Amino acid sequence: MARLIQLKQITLTSGDAVDVASGVTAIVGPNNTGKSSLLRELHERIISDSSSWTGRPWKVVGRIELDFSGTVQDQVEELGLLFPRRAPGQYNDGHFTEEHFRLSNGGVLTPTQITHWWGRTDGGLNGLGQYFATYLNAEQRLGLTGSTSSFDLYREQPTGPLQVLYAKRELEAQIAELTKAAFKVGVTVNRYAGSQIHLHSGSVTIAEGISPQPPEYMAELNALPLLSDQGDGMRAFVGMTLSVLTGRSPLVLIDEPEAFLHPPQARMFGQFLASYATSANGVQVVVATHSEDIIAGLTSTPAASGKISIARLTRDGTQNHIAQLPATAVSELYEDPLIKHYDMLNGLFSTGVVLCEADSDCTYYRAVLDLPSQQALTYVREAHFTHAGGKARIARAIKAFAATAVPVAAIFDIDILQNDHEFNALVESAGADASALIPLRNTVVSAVQSRSQVLKRSVVRAEITEVFDRSASIHLSKGDARKIQEAAAPKSGWKDLKNSGSALLSGDALTAYRGLANHLERHGVFIVEQGELERLHPEVPQGNKADWLRSVIDQRTYESSPAIDLLDRVSAYLEAAQTTIEAAPDEAEVLDLTVHG
Repeated sequence: MARLIQLKQITLTSGDAVDVASGVTAIVGPNNTGKSSLLRELHERIISDSSSWTGRPWKVVGRIELDFSGTVQDQVEELGLLFPRRAPGQYNDGHFTEEHFRLSNGGVLTPTQITHWWGRTDGGLNGLGQYFATYLNAEQRLGLTGSTSSFDLYREQPTGPLQVLYAKRELEAQIAELTKAAFKVGVTVNRYAGSQIHLHSGSVTIAEGISPQPPEYMAELNALPLLSDQGDGMRAFVGMTLSVLTGRSPLVLIDEPEAFLHPPQARMFGQFLASYATSANGVQVVVATHSEDIIAGLTSTPAASGKISIARLTRDGTQNHIAQLPATAVSELYEDPLIKHYDMLNGLFSTGVVLCEADSDCTYYRAVLDLPSQQALTYVREAHFTHAGGKARIARAIKAFAATAVPVAAIFDIDILQNDHEFNALVESAGADASALIPLRNTVVSAVQSRSQVLKRSVVRAEITEVFDRSASIHLSKGDARKIQEAAAPKSGWKDLKNSGSALLSGDALTAYRGLANHLERHGVFIVEQGELERLHPEVPQGNKADWLRSVIDQRTYESSPAIDLLDRVSAYLEAAQTTIEAAPDEAEVLDLTVHG
């Protein structure tokens, strides 16, 4: 059914706006940025009267834009297909002088009221809004699975979702199939309970025949547990799918649909929404979520991408900002094995992603940030730390996130400057100015390579002979083996740089390094100035990185970390990037992706 009212755009108090998809719009972002408040205020702007808005302190939503098609009479006829039409007269809920409709929530809507509120494109639809939008928080969706009153199927229209399920067996079968896939057990509508309609968990093995049903069928049906007595996860899942599938309202708002659901069920609900978005029923869904699994499921159906929008909400002081993300770009993140298997997707719901070369680096920086003295570094503390399994993959991860408006900071050892291919890939992915960096890097590389030495066979032979001559033991000790390896190893300036950091450089090389590092930091790339992670605490033995990290953690050496200044700069970058980074345009869609800082 093509609905006559649609939500087109939400504009925040900051002036940023998000275009609402015809199918599903997902609001993501870090904690405490106003995702739930956005849904509540959106709902209030729709169902209240605009005369009550004066002086109201709207925190997130500045205004909304609704789109109306057809006429008032078209809307009256649509309501007649959905809700009971009652003649004028006296009823238990009052006296009515004109025909009217009884809505699912018990409210009443008359043609006069529809005419009064019709066409208010900025909201304030009052009673018409209560038909247009359904808001589901955690408590409300749990209540949708309870028993409801029966009705005359031949003379009355169903109102609530369960009555619609009673009337439409194809929807009952669809929800039963979804629930069985999610919880290994389906649902069954009990149509034979007199004045009540019950929803049971499970199914009846005896075929349902022509009424009255045989005693065997009724005994098995009544033995099934009521769905309202089941766990919160199953009740929430069924409640949300009921609200979407039964389609009583053209707009469904769901706050944290992942609440009560295990990850596989959350992903399945996201897949359900994605599949539903491709259908031509006209129902819009807006969800506020902090679940990687919901988004993974939502972006799993390529055919739905044109009807799905993902918007990332952030907060700068008291102002909220939003960046609209192309669904295809987010989908590509979930299809990328590097992003998926290295747990980078939670960056969508954090202040950003901090990429390190190895898991040990992440562990060390997280330990430092957990110190009470570092509470002020809010943005890096709330970021999602992960690693990419080495330098080469970090550039690829940065590039993958470039289209999602998620701030990304990367921390490298100083030898990122050594390899041409790795450095050029990094510069490209970070969006830095290659023309400005090439001469600076060349100056540093030249200085470092000048320290490298070509080995002379006679010198190496002498050093190894000295090692053997020092002991008459028939066994070679670990220390002697290490000395032999060191004697035969090329004398590399890059190894010296990793051991000494930027302190090894002087003059033009040091100036070039500082200019290069500063330029990279403006693009979210940070270099460990001391050379590498282990050089932050050179007093701790460095034979094995895992042993080094264990010693640093166990002895609490990290509590006086030289990395605090680095992490402070990373935090400042992430803070600034919350409202300045933009999502790359989606070639498949034409959207306004501008984010105002």
